[in-house]
Amino acid sequence: MKVSDAHFRRLFDEYHDLTREIEKMEDEVTPVATHTEKDAKLRRIHIKDELYRLLTAA
Repeated sequence: MKVSDAHFRRLFDEYHDLTREIEKMEDEVTPVATHTEKDAKLRRIHIKDELYRLLTAA
């Protein structure tokens, strides 16, 4: 799907970029407020849910 579906590819890339950012937050490489980290994790969950929806619909 990464090759044939631009929307899926964008979400997939965003999910992985966000995961790297969250890992930096958790390791305190990038110090942020707790709510900022929480918001990023919630965004990642929503992206993951959308990716799952797209995969199961295909």
